Amino acid sequence: MFTTLALAAALAAPVPKNAGTDLKWRFTKGDTFYVTVTVDADSAVNGLGGGGAAAQGSTSAAVYVYKAAVTAADDKGATVEVEFLTCKTGSGGGGGAVQMVEQKGVAGKKVTLTLDKDHKVTKADGVAALGNAAGMFGGEFVQGQMQDLLRAVPGKTLGKGETWKGEEQMPLTDGLVTKRSDRGTVAGTEDGLTKLEVETDTSMSGGPKGGPVLDLKGDKGKRTILFDPKVGRVRKLEENYTVAGNLNLGGGGGGGAPQNITVTMTMKSTMTVSDEQPKDGK
Repeated sequence: MFTTLALAAALAAPVPKNAGTDLKWRFTKGDTFYVTVTVDADSAVNGLGGGGAAAQGSTSAAVYVYKAAVTAADDKGATVEVEFLTCKTGSGGGGGAVQMVEQKGVAGKKVTLTLDKDHKVTKADGVAALGNAAGMFGGEFVQGQMQDLLRAVPGKTLGKGETWKGEEQMPLTDGLVTKRSDRGTVAGTEDGLTKLEVETDTSMSGGPKGGPVLDLKGDKGKRTILFDPKVGRVRKLEENYTVAGNLNLGGGGGGGAPQNITVTMTMKSTMTVSDEQPKDGK
């Protein structure tokens, strides 16, 4: 009788909920990791010279590696010193192959990031010194890429199948800003890592003071993130999205309409994080 009652009680007891995974970077003073970033951008422009002839296309790319060292960390945030080890950029037009060239003066430069408790970059010392190699490696762009990696996960504990929403805003260059809305799901595990799948809506807007103004929007972009729960660190982030819209070149003097061209841009990027310096990191 006792056994029967015990079994009945066990079957009636609520099943404990999956504790989930703490999906937030963990920083400890003295931590060091290496990040390899690959970015490819394809763009098509209509309306240049000749009032809307066939689209003119171009491709640009960047590959760079940096070492990140945590120099301070507490419950209020962290400080991360970044040293660039290598940087290659390239561009091509008309379907031609992109020729990658090592950018002189980037390797060896350092950037110091100050992060708040949510890992948003509140201060970035040294990004201005990076310049704007080949128009693809400006300091603001790099700052945004770093913040994106550190805030790629929802920053809270979630179990398989659970979802979250997020908003991000990051600088690109010359007054241009990218904004993104995330709708993420914990997809499960892959090779011992927690896999996150995120659908995104992205926009790019703004431009230099007194210069061209860009207004691009896109939806249903995709991000796939692999997170290492043992060390509290993203291991890989892949992203793919397309935005389209207008570039206002200004003008319109004498009562004429401002000159607008149509732009479509596809961005693909991969960021991988390793504990050891990658071979191509020199």
